[in-house]
Amino acid sequence: SSDLDKVNEMIQKGEAALNIELVGKSEIVRTAAGSLNIAQILCLHVMARAKIRETQAGLTSIESDLPRAVQTAMDMLAAKFGDLVQSFAALDGPSDRFCINLLMELAVVKDGMLSLWQLGERRPELQPNIDRFVNEPPIEKLRERHPGYDQHLVYDREAATLVIDDPQLTFYLRQLNSEQLAEIGRAHV
Repeated sequence: SSDLDKVNEMIQKGEAALNIELVGKSEIVRTAAGSLNIAQILCLHVMARAKIRETQAGLTSIESDLPRAVQTAMDMLAAKFGDLVQSFAALDGPSDRFCINLLMELAVVKDGMLSLWQLGERRPELQPNIDRFVNEPPIEKLRERHPGYDQHLVYDREAATLVIDDPQLTFYLRQLNSEQLAEIGRAHV
């Protein structure tokens, strides 16, 4: 996809400028999920840990500690998205995990668009929840708590489709598992 190409290109330019070779570059590209900003955060962290501050005299190979770089990015993004994700996860009742399922599906869906109808075909066990969500979208509750939520996450009522409009949010969700999301949602109640 072109977003991944752009991320790859940016990293290659950085490598050339510093005369380094990032080991595991393709992992960084994949992890950044098309976000140039996330790729920058990850690369800056890797550079800082490798103590690379200027162009190297000879071509230098740099090992990237990706898990640690990801954790740094997550700490930064928690400030931006933590409350929104928490509120969305908390749209469920205490024993329900439908909205957590939606977040997990949104994290992995191609092009950031999740059709609830297609989800119902793929996961029939979720159909009753989907019908409820479509008929009375709890998204209004989200608007009350986060008036600007739709800068990152959009619900198209006509098409019954959730859309992530922010690659940083995609990255953030991809790093969380359903247990962590449930934990985040419970913290809100």
